[in-house]
Amino acid sequence: MSLDALVAQKRSPVRWTDEEWDEVAAAAHDKRITHPTKPLSWCVMEGQKEVLPAERRRMHWQQSMVEPLVQRIRRIDKERRKLAEDWPSIQHKLQDARHLPTRDDLIGDLVDGGLTDEEVLVFFGERVLAQLTPSEVCAEFSPMEILSLIATPELAGCAVQRLVEDLFQREVKLTQRIIQHNVTSGDAHNGRHGKTAETSKPRIVLLGLIPDQIERVSRQFGDLADLTFVNKSRLGDDSIPRKADHVFVWGNFTSKKQKQVVKALCKKRGFADCYEVHLGGFKGLVEKIEQLCGAFKEHQAAR
Repeated sequence: MSLDALVAQKRSPVRWTDEEWDEVAAAAHDKRITHPTKPLSWCVMEGQKEVLPAERRRMHWQQSMVEPLVQRIRRIDKERRKLAEDWPSIQHKLQDARHLPTRDDLIGDLVDGGLTDEEVLVFFGERVLAQLTPSEVCAEFSPMEILSLIATPELAGCAVQRLVEDLFQREVKLTQRIIQHNVTSGDAHNGRHGKTAETSKPRIVLLGLIPDQIERVSRQFGDLADLTFVNKSRLGDDSIPRKADHVFVWGNFTSKKQKQVVKALCKKRGFADCYEVHLGGFKGLVEKIEQLCGAFKEHQAAR
């Protein structure tokens, strides 16, 4: 330390913070153990050199330093005596810990104990998903590898359901075409001067219904409306007809992306104002179709 620094320190003595007092006391305590014949002042002055920078060291021993240092040294002695008393029990716990089963042992016991892969996923699935999202799984493995891990009954059931939905949709469309053709032919035969089924019935598009619901709606309103049922899993540019008087999307059973696709197609066809998201139950949807058919019939009668 330079002469100027010594003079400056003498004029304004260094005042230690609580943390610095603790560090100096701990260093002095260690010095007392390694040099038991040395006085406390020597232990303090030497100990501060190990824990404090030069500008924070005190150059002279002062009697006022005794009390705060002694209090801290006594506390250190008490803590170390307590640690020495507890050390046998700590050693015993460490020895017991060596015999504890590891994480792999625990999982192995669960699996060997009769748990299936599905049951293990029930216990640990949430932790796995917290670290690995489904999209990351799909990116990591090939489609065939993922399919091989899915239970065959569930996979087959999903495929059969899709097939039944497609077949039912085709049957409904064929029935609609037959009805349309019969109505059109009947109108022409009766001389209605070009009044076709398209102008005598509202054109209603529905998305989000299951086969049983499609059958019920077709049976109830097949003669009152020109119905088109859209398969939500096969949405495309040709899913929505070129003309429609109303488009119902069952919001509870369609995704946000599916709603956006249908809305965009309606806008593209020029009847965006006919788009409606139904958020109620099946009974409410049937009531809306019934009201729409009634209003259309009144409008046609007024004309």
